[in-house]
Amino acid sequence: MKRILGIRLITDFHDDTSWLMSSMLRKRIGSIEIHFLGGFDGVGGNLILLEGKRDKVVLDFGIQFSKLRRYYTWPIRTPTGIEELIDLGIAPNIRDLYACWDKEGNLAKQRDTNIQAIFISHYHLDHCYLLPQANRNITIYMGKTTKIFFDYYKKIKRRERKGLWRPDNLDQCIRTFRSYQEIECGEFKVTPIHVDHSSPGSYGFIVESKDATIAYTGDFRFHGPKKELTSDFIQACKERGIDLLITEGTNFFDVSSVSEEGVKNQLYEVVSKSEGLILASFGMKDIDRFRSYYEVAMKNDRGLLMSYKHLLLLKELKEKDEKLRSTIPDLKSDMITAYYRSIDKRLLNELREYNLICVREDLSKYIDRRKIITSFVEILQEISLRKVPPDSIAIFSESEPIDEESQIEFEKIVNWLEHLAIPSYRIHCSGHIYPFQLRSVVKEIKQKELEVIHSNYPLVLRKYLLS
Repeated sequence: MKRILGIRLITDFHDDTSWLMSSMLRKRIGSIEIHFLGGFDGVGGNLILLEGKRDKVVLDFGIQFSKLRRYYTWPIRTPTGIEELIDLGIAPNIRDLYACWDKEGNLAKQRDTNIQAIFISHYHLDHCYLLPQANRNITIYMGKTTKIFFDYYKKIKRRERKGLWRPDNLDQCIRTFRSYQEIECGEFKVTPIHVDHSSPGSYGFIVESKDATIAYTGDFRFHGPKKELTSDFIQACKERGIDLLITEGTNFFDVSSVSEEGVKNQLYEVVSKSEGLILASFGMKDIDRFRSYYEVAMKNDRGLLMSYKHLLLLKELKEKDEKLRSTIPDLKSDMITAYYRSIDKRLLNELREYNLICVREDLSKYIDRRKIITSFVEILQEISLRKVPPDSIAIFSESEPIDEESQIEFEKIVNWLEHLAIPSYRIHCSGHIYPFQLRSVVKEIKQKELEVIHSNYPLVLRKYLLS
C-alpha cells in the first residue's frame, strides 16, 4: 500500500477488495473501459488496457523501477520471470497479456487472447520493459526508431534462461508504423502521431471507437529541438475532438525550465573555461544531448571518448534511421573514440573501422589529450589510477537521484570525484513537459475529461491543470 497526497492507492492487483480500484484504476468513456494497470501511482511504468465490447488494446508495456528496486539489486538479485513480478504485485495479473514458457525457459503454446495489439510509445524501459514477455499471439506496434533500439539491445544483451530478457520469436509479432498511419485493431482505430521527447522516435496515440476518442501523450515536451512534433500531436487532438486525454505529468515541484538550447549554452560556458579533463554523464538514447556535447566539443577543439555501446547505438541509428542520419556526425572521424574493457569478438569485428581503445592499455593517452569522456561513471576507477590533469570537471546532464538507492549510488560517485578533487556541475533539461506548458495544452485540446499518469502528484497536478 502506498500514499500519494493522503490518498490510498492499492498497488497489489491481487487485492480485489480495494475500494479505490474503481475510481483510480478504471474509467469508462462510452463503450471503452480504461484500466490503468501501471503508471497511475508514480513516475513510469505506463501500462494502459483499453477494453471494448469485444476487443482490447494496450498502450505501453512498462514497469515502475521504484517498485522493482524494492526487491532487486542488479546484478546480485534480478527477476526470474514474469510470474515472480506478478506475484510481487509489480506486473499486473492479466494472464493472457504474457507469453507462456516451459520449465526450460523456452516458448510454450501461447494463450488465446482478445488483446489485439500492444502499442509502444518509445524505447524507454519504463514504457517497454515487459516487451520480451508479451504473448506471441498479440501484435506489437512500434515506431521505426523504437525497432532500431530493440534490435540494438538484442545485439548486445544475452538471452536469459531465467529472467525477463527472452525476445524469442518476438520479431514475428512486431509491426512498425509512421505518423498518422491509421491502424485497425478490431473495434479500435489507433493513430500514432510523433511528439518530441528525450528519446527520438517518440509517439502519442489517438484511439477511436464507435462512440469515444481517447488521446494518450506518452512522454512529451515543448522545450526540445523538435517542439513542432508535439504541436502536430496537439493539432490532431483538436481536430478529432477528445473525450479523454491521458497525459504524463512527470514535472510538478522544483522544476527547472531550461531548454536543450540552454543546456548547450551552459555546457559551452563551463567547458570553454576548463583546461582539464571533462567527465560527462548523460543518457545514451538522448541524441539531442549527444548533439549538444558534440557541438560544444567541436567549438572547444576537444574530442569525445565514449563507451563502445554508445558508439554502436549511434552507428545503428545512423545506418538505419533516415530521419536521424543527418543529425549524427561522422562516427569514424578522429574526433570520436570509443573505449571498452572487454568486448564480444562479433561486436569488435563490427566496429573494426572505428577508433577503439582498450581501457587497460590506452586510457592514459586519452586523459592526457583532455577529451570529453562520456559515460565516465563506468570507468571512474580506471580514471582515478591515472594522472588527471588540473582544472578537470564533471558534468551530470541527467536527472537528479529520485530515490534512496540512486542517491546512495550518486554519493559514491561524488566520493570518487572528491578523492580526485574534481568539482561537478548539473546541466540538464527534462525530457518531459513543464507544468505551465501542459496547462496550455489542456486548455487548447479542450478534452471532455482528463487523467494524469506518470506522476508523483497526479491529483494535485490535475487540479492545477483544470483550474
